[in-house]
Amino acid sequence: MVIHIVLFKLKERSEDNLKECLGLLSGLMGKVPSLRALTVGEDVVKAERSYDVGIIAGFDDLEGLESYRSHPEHVTAAKRLNELSESIVALDMEEHGS
Repeated sequence: MVIHIVLFKLKERSEDNLKECLGLLSGLMGKVPSLRALTVGEDVVKAERSYDVGIIAGFDDLEGLESYRSHPEHVTAAKRLNELSESIVALDMEEHGS
């Protein structure tokens, strides 16, 4: 499985912006066929170094991740998330047994 982790630091951490981000991200499940698993949440610690919103998404393989990246639903959500965010970081990794 390929795991896609993304963290978003919002330009303005308002309730409206948080709600919009969480809705955009969670709304991708069921709309992008290659997206197998999705966890979406907001930071609970609220430290200076913390990011505000994060996702953990799962795909069968790298082709599934690439399909997700180019899917129109993801492209639309990513455009808006870029507008709302001052910083976005990502990690794409292959899951290994524990």
